[in-house]
Amino acid sequence: MRIVISQNEIGTKKHLSYDGVTWSWVDSFSNDDLLWGFDGLDRDLKDCALAAHLEVISFYKTPWGVAQNLVQKSGNPAWQQLVPFDAWKEHVSSIANQLWLYFKDSTNSYYITTLLRNRELSRRISKSAIHKKILDEKISNSKDAQLSVLKKFLPDRSGFAPASTYSFSKTVTGRMTIESGPNILTLKKENRKIFKSHYPDGKILEIDLQSAEPRVALSLFGKSVSGDVYSDVLSALESNISRDAIKIATLAALYGASHHTLKSHLPDSISPIAVLEKVKDYFGVRHIEKMLNDQHKELGYIINTHGRKIFSEFPSLNHLVQSSAVDVSFDIFESLLDSISEFKISATPMYFIHDAIILDVDSNDIETLKEICKDGFRSPVTKTIFPVKIKEIN
Repeated sequence: MRIVISQNEIGTKKHLSYDGVTWSWVDSFSNDDLLWGFDGLDRDLKDCALAAHLEVISFYKTPWGVAQNLVQKSGNPAWQQLVPFDAWKEHVSSIANQLWLYFKDSTNSYYITTLLRNRELSRRISKSAIHKKILDEKISNSKDAQLSVLKKFLPDRSGFAPASTYSFSKTVTGRMTIESGPNILTLKKENRKIFKSHYPDGKILEIDLQSAEPRVALSLFGKSVSGDVYSDVLSALESNISRDAIKIATLAALYGASHHTLKSHLPDSISPIAVLEKVKDYFGVRHIEKMLNDQHKELGYIINTHGRKIFSEFPSLNHLVQSSAVDVSFDIFESLLDSISEFKISATPMYFIHDAIILDVDSNDIETLKEICKDGFRSPVTKTIFPVKIKEIN
């Protein structure tokens, strides 16, 4: 493994390469190198450092950088010439050693495996073709916050919306946010009709993981359900209540909501508190919460299924499940996209929406896609199969 620091980051004519022992000046780097200061490249570590709460001080935050910023607010300063050599060398050594020691540590391997994998997959998405007439109608009929969301999807002359860029470091759990471009995460479902296929006879399909977060929660307790999770919970409780009530009880148990919302969905003869307690037993909530409390007390953070550190004031089962579901979803997306490639299916990924992916698919390949999806996909980390559901958007 090597850390390659961009010439723009340290103000030199070449990039600096470091393997923990040897320093060298390079013009290029390999696909296996980890990068620092190469904005837009998949293996750049800045997003990873932000997610890991690792603060690496740039030259701009040194006294020389503050002074330089007063003179020149843009461009790439030649720090090697602007800073006294010994101070420049010391600061560069500090950056390189800090990065090397942190990302070489096996307890931080998540950030250079899973997180970089998620970023790479998110950058595979292509620009989406837009039904301009439908979009114009939606915009003209929209008067709320959705109006500004829709306008972001206005296509260029070729008929495609601008590309969207995702971030996995802006939330405590790593749940995706849109860093730039149209925000698919806030686009209302009924407005997804604005998308059209770029294939002559294609379809826009959405593939969802079914009950992703409850299945992740079950995997934490060593359980797995092949069919409908809520039906299984209902069966285990042996109680005559509706599936909707069990779904609400499950969400309350996992996310810490009170029993009051559940009460209106139950017969008067059934105690919402009793139902909630039984659901907590089914998911092993108390066992997991004790584990999280012990972990947080020892480390100051909790760790999700894939190794991401979750920094919060208090340990939270909600955070653990949500964070783990992000990485599990990308386990599934990776398997799906690999299968699409293996079976030579004409399909283009357009967007990720938390635990769903939107694909533009040639109609000739839809049946093959359904076939590879029929048994779901297995997360190698949680060792759980996640069923998926395919639905046509238009």
